Amino acid sequence: EDFYRAGGVPAVMRSLLAAGRLHGDVVTVSGRTVAENGADAPPADPTVIRPFDDPLAPRGGLLVMTGNLFDSAVMKTSVLTGDLPAVSEYRAVVFDGPEDYHARIGDPGLDLDANCILVIRYTGPIGYPGSAEVVNMEVPAALLRQGITTLPTLGDGRQSGTSDAPSLLNASPEAAAGGNLAILRTGDRIRIDLDNARVDVLLPDEEIAARWTHYTPPILDNQTPWQEIYRSTVGQLDSGGCLELALAYQDLVHTKGIPAGQGPGHPPLARPARPGAEHAGHRHDGGRGRRPGPVAPGDPGGTGTVRGGIAGAGTVDHLPGPGSDPRASGPRYGLRTRCSGGHAARAPARQPAVADHQPAFPRTPEQPGRSRQSPVPPVAGLRRGGHDRVPHRG
Repeated sequence: EDFYRAGGVPAVMRSLLAAGRLHGDVVTVSGRTVAENGADAPPADPTVIRPFDDPLAPRGGLLVMTGNLFDSAVMKTSVLTGDLPAVSEYRAVVFDGPEDYHARIGDPGLDLDANCILVIRYTGPIGYPGSAEVVNMEVPAALLRQGITTLPTLGDGRQSGTSDAPSLLNASPEAAAGGNLAILRTGDRIRIDLDNARVDVLLPDEEIAARWTHYTPPILDNQTPWQEIYRSTVGQLDSGGCLELALAYQDLVHTKGIPAGQGPGHPPLARPARPGAEHAGHRHDGGRGRRPGPVAPGDPGGTGTVRGGIAGAGTVDHLPGPGSDPRASGPRYGLRTRCSGGHAARAPARQPAVADHQPAFPRTPEQPGRSRQSPVPPVAGLRRGGHDRVPHRG
């Protein structure tokens, strides 16, 4: 609440703009640039949002680490208490997911002590779809009785909050995507070097390579078709954990145009000017794709006229073409609703020929031949460079 009353995010953006730390010409979701949004922002309350040249601390609270176990991981340094050595070494205790951790954390055979680091793997976007916050690992009761309340943790997933011990999270690539956490073993020595932002397992390259030759990836059980689709298309946490096929559909305003008018009686909006952009009209086919050609009453096959854009915001009129068979109309394809001023009602829709059917998953140059029957193309190996030695088992 204090942050909100002090100006919130707009005030922070304005401060960063004034310091030259933002690209002010970038267009935002509001349709205005970052600079235009910042110009309307209130000045920040300096008691809550400090000036850029007078920060609360000289360094930020996050440190991005790298090393021979992963390309990147994030450590929250702002929660660390006491004098943490610049370089420290720990004995790894490795768990394959949260179920394994809960089953074995109390095992006396792990020989846990203050010089251990708890490692959990197969908790990233592929190994644990959605990468749930399961890297939270507590010490067993035996250590609590000795006064040891926290241990360093390392994982390829996320964590809800952090402790006052080093927590290395979001390790990418994850173990299920060919990251070297997959070949880490309990007893290996791990060095954390804060000055150089590195985390390394103290093994020669030859030993790491030898372990990969004997590595058998776990079989990942998909509980739903959505998990299989997600695992087959998701990227790693260092790039946002996005569905990578969705990247082809960014900036739709410029690549596809704006399909909406401004309400009844208004012509469709023109596409924003952009070099090489085409401004031809389009036909609206029930949300299943756009094809060149005008939208006009009497269009053969019963193509609808679109005015307004989305249900509830404008009007969609179904106009059966001359000679069309009303018995062929059905709710499966074509325009399904008649919308005016936010009220929707059923309207006839055409049943297109097979050749006219648009696939549920639009085809892109990167995904040829995609169809409803096989929405996700088979993945022969991992996509990340340098880690294609492990087959994709999603």
